[in-house]
Amino acid sequence: VLLLLLAQQTWWTANAETDPTAIWESRELSDDGEMWTFLYRETAAPQDGDTVLFRGTIEVSPRFSVMRNGTILPGEYSPMDGLVYNESLYDSTILRLDGLPILVHGNLSGEFFANEIVTVRAQMVWNTTIFVNETGKNVTLVRQGWEANPQDIQLASKVDRWFFGASITALLLGGWASTQRFPGLRAELRSAWWLARFEAQRGLRSPRTIVLALFFTLFIVGMGWLLGDLQNDPSPLLGGVQSPDDALGQLAWFTFFVTSLAAVAVSLDAFVAERDSGTLTQLLARPLSREAIVLGKALGLWLSVGIPALGAQLLGLALMLKGGDAPTVPAVAGYLLLGQLMIFTFVLLQLCFALLARTGAEAAVYGLAVWLLMALVWPLLFLAVGYALGIDVTTAGFEQDPRYQAVVSHMALFNPGYLYQMGVGVLTNRTLAVDFEGVSGWQVTAALALWPLLCLRLATWLFRREAR
Repeated sequence: VLLLLLAQQTWWTANAETDPTAIWESRELSDDGEMWTFLYRETAAPQDGDTVLFRGTIEVSPRFSVMRNGTILPGEYSPMDGLVYNESLYDSTILRLDGLPILVHGNLSGEFFANEIVTVRAQMVWNTTIFVNETGKNVTLVRQGWEANPQDIQLASKVDRWFFGASITALLLGGWASTQRFPGLRAELRSAWWLARFEAQRGLRSPRTIVLALFFTLFIVGMGWLLGDLQNDPSPLLGGVQSPDDALGQLAWFTFFVTSLAAVAVSLDAFVAERDSGTLTQLLARPLSREAIVLGKALGLWLSVGIPALGAQLLGLALMLKGGDAPTVPAVAGYLLLGQLMIFTFVLLQLCFALLARTGAEAAVYGLAVWLLMALVWPLLFLAVGYALGIDVTTAGFEQDPRYQAVVSHMALFNPGYLYQMGVGVLTNRTLAVDFEGVSGWQVTAALALWPLLCLRLATWLFRREAR
């Protein structure tokens, strides 16, 4: 899989210009009185008529960049677009690809959207125009720019999906090859499911689980009602919600905040209690593999939290839909299903710490530390890392700084809760070829799959060491 990911990056590097930002930042405007020259110092094709395949992220939705009568002033020079507006540009679109403006001879409104990763086969052109500057003098602009036609633009997923599909195939083949090493795998899975049902039945009747379920149900239902109401009636104190998908993303974060606490609380003494009561020895005496025991425990604990959490999710979602508009169907499915995956991941993560603990008090400290780190301390780490990278996090609006947003996106990959919210955000788009300030939808999808697998593998290894 790593080789396929490396091959994907190598393919794009060899076949496309993957840094449009560097080209845009190399622009120079020479002001020689009545003769201005606008050109790029760093280009892959400096000759008129040459073409380059660019790969980058659409910064602004094309529907806001279509030039029409009333949106542009003919005869005006635009330093951001690097051209002089005229009537012939009506119904054309300025596609800003990682900052680089590309003039597209066509209306792209509704064809592509902000944050989508696309490829553009653009042609370099040289042209000369005359305009009147601010002092009233005629100025001749010799311009170098990039232009394209609508058919020259495609989603990058048309290529990426082949690499991603090959990676999934490699994982499946690797999983199949691994199962061949265990001839009694079917019996092991039946044993794990038997243990999971026993653990789930015991967990669902536990007073601790009942109290936690009531707590997060009230919280999620209340937030669903509030977010639905804020869509139509913004609050002076809380503000409003921009869109139904944005409301769903916020509901996903609140769901993570409370259900992760429940998952950690239910799992914190899973093996410590078994060890103290002596039932762990009885469990090890059964004809069960160590992997089946860990998997059965994890599934049972997940079901004891996931079943009431799913009910809370549905109730919160219903109230949000009643008060506001409906999000996209894939986003709703992601909110429900990825929420269950997030709970399962936190159960596995806490099982790893439970296996390290020697006493119930130690397990409780580990559990509290895990939840505090993931839910409360993580945003402070965003600030700390941003400050260490030279971002002024004390100024108003620093959250809009692209460098800070890149820090948040990359660090979110290492937190299952924030990753869950990003996964819901990915599913609000029509493609996985979307960009979250340097993190693609493909990377989010891969991280969502790797987190539970790695936690399960680590928990199994720790349990093997414990059972020796």
